[in-house]
Amino acid sequence: MVQQRFGKWSGEAAVAASMLVMNVATYVFSLVGARLLGPAAFGEFSAVMGVLIIVNVVSLGTQTMAARRVSRVIDAAAAGSDTTHTVDAVITQVRTATRQGALAVLAVLLVLAPVGYLVLDLRSPATPVAAAVCAALMTLMGGQAGVLQGSRRWGRLTAQQLTFAVGRLGVGTLALLWQPTTAVATVAVAIGLVPVALVGAPAFATAHRIARPDPARGGRRRVSTSLREALTDAHTLLAFFAFANLDPILVRATTEEHRAGLFAAGLILTKAALFLPQFVLIVAFPGMATATSRGPLLRVLGAVGALGALATAGVVALPWLAVQFIGGSRYAGITGSLWLFTLLGTALALLQVVVYGELAGHRRRVTPVLWFGAIVSVAVAYSPGLTEFYLLLRVVTVALLLVVALVLVVGPISAPRRAMSDPRPR
Repeated sequence: MVQQRFGKWSGEAAVAASMLVMNVATYVFSLVGARLLGPAAFGEFSAVMGVLIIVNVVSLGTQTMAARRVSRVIDAAAAGSDTTHTVDAVITQVRTATRQGALAVLAVLLVLAPVGYLVLDLRSPATPVAAAVCAALMTLMGGQAGVLQGSRRWGRLTAQQLTFAVGRLGVGTLALLWQPTTAVATVAVAIGLVPVALVGAPAFATAHRIARPDPARGGRRRVSTSLREALTDAHTLLAFFAFANLDPILVRATTEEHRAGLFAAGLILTKAALFLPQFVLIVAFPGMATATSRGPLLRVLGAVGALGALATAGVVALPWLAVQFIGGSRYAGITGSLWLFTLLGTALALLQVVVYGELAGHRRRVTPVLWFGAIVSVAVAYSPGLTEFYLLLRVVTVALLLVVALVLVVGPISAPRRAMSDPRPR
């Protein structure tokens, strides 16, 4: 029993460490980009990455759907049900839905590539094409990661995340040293994702051979249901990531180029505070998906809030170090605001926990609230006289939305969720 528990803890610790490495690598790459590209080009690159993060909700929706379905059927098996074949069937359906989703994302973004090129005022048409390939690969990886997460195969998930870290930072840095442009950086990100998808491929393997979906037995209907469920989750995540990642796009569209670059550098701290505690969510989500009380959600909120408070206090105490972290003396003009950027990221991280609490129960009560917040942010960015206070107003907006979301989500959770009583794929 002790050995089994130690193995569980060591696996979760490995996931936490790999996510920390992955997020650190992502932000080191942002730092490298800020230094090598300069404020103007870095603003362009940040806008492209902001769009990519928003589009990536399809990947995250697929991951959430897969983790929820697999964890529930495995927990049912642990309770005494013989669901080996059912687990294999769920994995097969997730695999098919993931591949269909990845192809759809690639096709849509390739069609919209000219629009992105014009709207974001990009310097190369290769940039939106490379971004489309990135989004398709990340969708594929999302389904893989969801199966690994739901089945608590922490070792393979750790390997996938470490490969992501090495690929993005290594390939991206070499590419920028060769030619520091947004197009080259985006292509490098796409190339770095290929080995990540290969490492995660074993997630879709099944213990027993499952026949291709048979319409007569409802196989295609179940795949379609899985895809719709993933897209429903993606809609909620789209609302969150649209709300959380509008800043570089809005600031680039409403202010001059140099100031937009400074703001984009400050957002490195926002993104760090948002994503660094994400390992807590990854490890806790399977338990949240099968929980019948609000205890797991509250514990995650406490852990993420504590990490964010420490990060904000660190920036207040050592602003000079924070400036070096975001790109050096060229970005010293926003030193006094860096703690606000970190506080914004902390509030967004707490809001993200609440959103995933909703997704764990496959509910959508906070989705309209998030879209409303996105509309308010756009209105503030384009309102004369408010642009100077945009960052402060963003912090206030996120804080208010967090309070509303907590009221909606952190309430009594009704007795066992319907899906837990019937682990069969629907």
